[in-house]
Amino acid sequence: MKPSVPRPHCFVCNVYSGRLLICLGCVHVACWAHHHARQHFESTGHMLALDVGNRAVYCFVCGDFVYDRVLDDILWEEREREQGATSSKRARGDDGWVPTKEEVAILKKNSTLRMVCGPTNGLRGLNNLGSTCFMNSILQVLAHNPPLRTFFVSDRHNRAMCVRSQEGETCLACQLDSLFEEMFSGQTTPLSPHAFLFSMWRYADHLAGYDMQDAHEFLIAVLNGVHNHVDVAQEVDCQCIVHRIFSGILRSDVTCRQCSNVSTAYEPFFDVSLNIKATSDPGANGPFTKDGSLSTIHTLTDCLNRFTHPERLEASVLCSQCKTPQQALKQFTIHRAPVVLCIHLKRFEHDTSGFRRVSTKIDNFVEFPALLDLSPYLSSTILLKRNGIYERDPHKGGGVTPKWYELFAVINHHGTMEKGHYTNYVRKNDRWFRCDDAFITHATQEEALSSQGYLLFYIKKFIR
Repeated sequence: MKPSVPRPHCFVCNVYSGRLLICLGCVHVACWAHHHARQHFESTGHMLALDVGNRAVYCFVCGDFVYDRVLDDILWEEREREQGATSSKRARGDDGWVPTKEEVAILKKNSTLRMVCGPTNGLRGLNNLGSTCFMNSILQVLAHNPPLRTFFVSDRHNRAMCVRSQEGETCLACQLDSLFEEMFSGQTTPLSPHAFLFSMWRYADHLAGYDMQDAHEFLIAVLNGVHNHVDVAQEVDCQCIVHRIFSGILRSDVTCRQCSNVSTAYEPFFDVSLNIKATSDPGANGPFTKDGSLSTIHTLTDCLNRFTHPERLEASVLCSQCKTPQQALKQFTIHRAPVVLCIHLKRFEHDTSGFRRVSTKIDNFVEFPALLDLSPYLSSTILLKRNGIYERDPHKGGGVTPKWYELFAVINHHGTMEKGHYTNYVRKNDRWFRCDDAFITHATQEEALSSQGYLLFYIKKFIR
């Protein structure tokens, strides 16, 4: 008979529950809550410890989890062994108690505990593989994107039938399909997305390596990669899953100040990047500067107002009607809004005017709502304003129907450009959760709204 392994406990305070770490430099177990694990590191210098709860290696010097291929292989073999033992047990007919429909109804009616399987299915931590918190935050948001989740969970991209995978080529759509399968398998132990990371390295070599990357840049690379790897990808009017969910169209109007002639161009987008830096010149035109831009930014509405407000171009533009260079105004509006709107708040500023590139982070707090009405920034609304027939209340005639978008995820950047960390909030079944690599904790909507947002994800409230 195999001897039983004693339950680990803190050697200092003898606690058995909570987060426990086993030192990899000596035989010592310590708790996290009372700082006994850190005290052991400070006294011995043993920097690596195994987290008992999520089976990941934690480094006290880095202050983060580190990926170890040998440990991951051991855990995989152990998982396979446990599944094999379970299969043998089932083969003997020992399946345990399976409740009938009547018993399930009685349990639901009389239980005082919350259902765990339903609301939390898909909530699975992601191990940090070495400064990969940017990737983990993006993957958590993609996993909790309702239409994207439905697409992959319903097996709309079957990696077993994918031509690219069969030919041995990298397919990011197959990697997402595998990730969604793992995320929604019902397992709660943290997952190591090393296969997805390696595939991204092969697809976008500028993102290869263990340096910290920009989450926004990584998101765009993932979306472009999935678009390029699905079978129905097209260059014009693409109907792949990425474009059906994330793609919108911006309208750019350049108006000649001499003859009022308007030149219009259209540009597709996956996200809207908004400037959050306050200008130094407050101007004399209310909240706008002399060139028409907002002087102060406090809310997301301020950012969108600045983005869609006419801007005076510094250089002259050749007018097709005047046939000569003229001063002009340029205005961006949203011609077609996507199903999922990704808003990028430009927190990182890069100055290349000097001898070397200087990068800084803008820590301004920008207030953003749980419900966003996008109608004031649509091309149709702006055109009504130009023609003087805009009415905010649609019940008064000639009005504009609100276009409501609902917040479902937020990605935050903590720290500085040189040493930062990404976390995120996601909404699932009207409940909010905070994801910090391998750790997922309950949160509130107020916590998400009060965070320093970097990437905001809104979904159209009424999809026709």
